[in-house]
Amino acid sequence: MQDSNLKVVDARCSPIGKNPFSWVTDGLLRLRGKFVQANINNDSSGLANVLELESSSDKSIRQSFMNDDRILLNDGEMVYCFLVGSSLENSLEGVKFQYGIVLKRLEGKPDECQRVGTLRVEHCRDWFKTGELGTFDIV
Repeated sequence: MQDSNLKVVDARCSPIGKNPFSWVTDGLLRLRGKFVQANINNDSSGLANVLELESSSDKSIRQSFMNDDRILLNDGEMVYCFLVGSSLENSLEGVKFQYGIVLKRLEGKPDECQRVGTLRVEHCRDWFKTGELGTFDIV
């Protein structure tokens, strides 16, 4: 189910060639919704693709994510986790998951982001509890 805060503000692109459903150039997707800032914090034991979120209780929450492996992510680097929806994935146990995309700001273009991964979090972990509303241009 789509998060109630998620809004598509703008979407545009130029198709390459005559097929409007083919590859595109100059694509932009402007989304408004709930997000949190997190840092890349790969575990010293070799566990990669870990995000760390500072919580209001003075301890951090760690969460793994699915890296798209298209852009290098360094330890300590800040990313944005953007909530897109939730689901009741296992109706017998009632386990609710929240889904998001992980975004990284582009160097030299502070208003633009690129997707670097996806995120699935058990709802009980309150990953997006401290989130705020914001608008992101994804290229």
